[in-house]
Order: sequence, then C-alpha cells, then structure tokens
Amino acid sequence: MKKLLALALSAVMMISTPVFANDVIVNGDPVKYTDQAPIIKNDRTYVPIRDVFESLDFDVEWDNAAKEVTLSNDYYSVMLFTQSNKLIVLKSTPDLEYKVLENPVIIENGRTMLPLREILESVGYELDFDAETKATTITDKNNYTDLSTFKETSSSIMDGNYNFKADPNKPEIPFNDKEKAYLEAIAVGMTEVERTFDSSSDNALSPETVNRLEKLINILNNTSAPESLAALDREMKALLVSYKDAIVKAQGFREFLADESDIVKMGINGIEFYLFIGLVKQSNNIEKISYDISVERNIDFNEAMERLIEDAAETNASNPDLPSAESNSTENTETAERTDVTHGPYVLNKNTMKIHYSDCAGINDIYAKNKIENVTDLSDYISDGYELCNECRKAHGELPN
Repeated sequence: MKKLLALALSAVMMISTPVFANDVIVNGDPVKYTDQAPIIKNDRTYVPIRDVFESLDFDVEWDNAAKEVTLSNDYYSVMLFTQSNKLIVLKSTPDLEYKVLENPVIIENGRTMLPLREILESVGYELDFDAETKATTITDKNNYTDLSTFKETSSSIMDGNYNFKADPNKPEIPFNDKEKAYLEAIAVGMTEVERTFDSSSDNALSPETVNRLEKLINILNNTSAPESLAALDREMKALLVSYKDAIVKAQGFREFLADESDIVKMGINGIEFYLFIGLVKQSNNIEKISYDISVERNIDFNEAMERLIEDAAETNASNPDLPSAESNSTENTETAERTDVTHGPYVLNKNTMKIHYSDCAGINDIYAKNKIENVTDLSDYISDGYELCNECRKAHGELPN
C-alpha cells in the first residue's frame, strides 16, 4: 500500500513540477539568462520574457497596472495581458490578430514566464525542439519584403497627388448611357453607406454599416460594368469587401476585450482602427484610376461622382431596397408639420444647383465646399438656373411666389 502511495505521489510531482530546459538557440548562439533559466512544463517550453526577446531585438516593456507585457520591433507590436492570457499582435503589413493563449502564462521564482512557441509563431518565427537535448532552436521565417511594403510606402500613398485640371483646348468625352447607369448605381449605394457615419466610431463599426456595405457590394455585383470602367469596378469591389471584413474583425476584437478591466481598455482604446490602415493603398488605386479616367475624357471624374452621389441622396427615398437612415424619422416628420419652412432661410448646393428647405435630409449630404446656407432671397439664384430639390417639392410643394 505504501509503495502504491509513493508511486502515486511521484507521478503527481512529475506532472506538476517543471523540468529545466536546456539551451534556447538564437542565431546559432545560446541565450544567456539573468537569473531564471527556461523550463519545460506540461510539454511546453517557458522562457523569461526579457532575456529571450531582447536577444531577438524586441523591446520589452512591463505595465504593472494593466499586468501587460509589450514586445515590439520595427515590424510587430505584441501585447500580452498576463491575467487573462490574451494576446494581441499588430503587424506592419498592416494587420491585427488576437487570441487567448492555449498555454497560460506562469510565474516561476517570481519571474513571469511565457509559452515560447505560441508567442514566437505569432510573429513569424519557427521553433525546433530537440527532445533528446531539450534544446529549442529559433529560426526567423519572416518575409521582411512583405512586412516592409506598407511601412515604406504608406507616406507616399497617403500623399498621392491626383489633382486633375481640365485642358481647355481638348473636348470633353461624356459618359454614355451604360456608363452613366453604372456610375449612378455606385452613387446610390455610396450615399447609403455614408448615411450611417457620424462622429461616433461605434456607428462606423455598427452591424448597420456592414449591412449597407453588403448592399453596395450586391449592387456592383448585379450591375454590369462597361469595359471602359472595368478596372474601377474591380478595385471598388475589392475595397468594399476589405472594408466590410475589417469592420467585422474590429467588432470581434471589441467583443474579445469586453470583459477586460477599464485600465486595459483605456490603454488600447481605438486600436481596432489599425485594421483600416491597409485600405489606404486600395483607396489610392481607385484615386489613380479615377485620375486616368479624368485625363482620358477631360472631365473631373471625382467632381462628377460627387454630383451623382448628392443627386442620389436627394432621390434616395424612392429606392425601397435602400431605405434612407432618416426616412423613418417620426420626429423629423412631426417637426416639418409644425414648422413652415417654405419661406426660408434656404440651403443651396452649388454643385447640383438645388435649393433645399431647412428640414431637408439631403442637406447632410452636401459637401461643405458646395453648401450655401441661410439664403433668404432666391431671385438671383433662380435666374442662374437653381431649382427646388425633388424631395423638398414632394414634402412641401413648390417655392412660394
């Protein structure tokens, strides 16, 4: 009986007691440790934070309030919250990954020990464990060309200069009916997506934004793009899909952190918007295509699209598949009934040459550079060709004489 108890105790001790690992090899040389050597526990190699990661040229920081380890170099920023074992990895590609560690952080002799394989594989390293010698060799498998691409070009991308100026000595080449139909379809969808945005970041990441992006993607998929606009069509679809995916991932990231302390949340507030930096390059591709279209046709393409978007915003209520964010507002309807807005002041759109009553939802879609506010005398504007917008006419009738 005593033999059985002794065997049982030995088995328990073998399971729970860490075994010291031999060398961790970096660039052919063993890592030197300040005081705590790596250990093997539950068949996993654990290492002291600073010694190993500084040997890999990572900066190591410890936030005692948040109980957070930050490991960073030129290409990665790794945040590990030791109490919840949550790992966040920012990549310079750019990308954001997050997960809960399968093997929790442990404390050994007062030192925080990290599961080596899980963390290093998340930043592009490969580990080879020799079961006989219990040595671990670390090999860098990162493709630094890919990691550097966005990092090195982001400034030039964001500073891209595609300011078009029409040549007065060349004729304009207008869009044909098929091209117009395609661009109008884009405009209808884009104005609906824009309606979900305000100063709130929560609104930008809402499920409603995802729904509207999906509708716009469906519009493009169901609208035949003319050959002349095929490149624009491809880039627009790619950007919208990437945008939708980034929002979904950002929503997941917020849920991932939902049960963290306020101190943790404060320290990484807004980090989910890092996911959207990669969209800059795709947006730049669209800007370049738009510029090429402008030069080819001697027409300012961006200005033409602004006009279509603003027109779509004004007539949006007539599209039952894409209801306006304001179309069901009881409060707006009641206010319109109580207040006579037909006698001004009015808001004018220089781009579309439309006159708006002060309660018109379309006012919110007018770009600042095109907006004229607090107009009381319309005579000169009407002489220049300005006219009442269709939605205002439907809601309140014609302008008073």
